[in-house]
Order: sequence, then C-alpha cells, then structure tokens
Amino acid sequence: SGAEASPPRGATEECPNICVHGHIVSEVFVLGAQKASTTSLCSELTASRQVLQPKPSRGPSSHVVMVSWKEPHIFDSRHVSFEAGPKRWLLRFPNCSCEKRMVSLDCSSYLHKPNVAWNLHRWYSQRS
Repeated sequence: SGAEASPPRGATEECPNICVHGHIVSEVFVLGAQKASTTSLCSELTASRQVLQPKPSRGPSSHVVMVSWKEPHIFDSRHVSFEAGPKRWLLRFPNCSCEKRMVSLDCSSYLHKPNVAWNLHRWYSQRS
C-alpha cells in the first residue's frame, strides 16, 4: 500500500519536526473514552502556537467530510481511509517547517477500532 511506501521521517538536528512529503504529521495521539474530557484536553493543547491541528477535508462538492478538527480519523476507515495512502490525507496537515519545533495532534476516537493499532504501527514503526 502507499502508506507503507512513504514512512514519516523522524526529527533530526536539521529539522526537529516529523514530516512526510512536505507536511508535518501527527506524533501526539490523545486516546480516551467518550465523555472523558478529551475535547477539553485537545482544546488546551491546541492553545499553544506550537501544537498544530489538521484542517477539515473537503469532498468533491466542498462538503466537510471530517467531523471536526480534533478527529481526522486517518488511521481507521471512518472518513478518510488509511489504505488510500498518505497523498490523500497529508493535505490536511500543515506544511513542514524546520525553523521551530511544532507538534501535530490527533484526537480521534480510536479506542474501539481494532485496525488502528496495526495501521499506526505500519506507518510509524518505519521511522525509528
């Protein structure tokens, strides 16, 4: 799959951010049960200018397909399939910049999705 062909590049001395194809990718995942204050935690984290959030994706008729900024659902198949490959979902993440340390955040409700752990492993294990 396209996801396996393009693993994230880890942070280096030259660039402190984890980037793929010119976009900063998520490296912090807030996992929690529904009604466990994950929205509040994510809101607090994104108050920092160094914590980035994905943009909502738009479908062919410009309708928003992502439920909210905090839940991009990249590693499950709810809105944007992980199997579609990174070119489709990377556009929702900010452009890579090596000038200062930035962190991209994913607060999707992944706890009840059995394929997410495997998809995260496949995508991120290649960068270590």
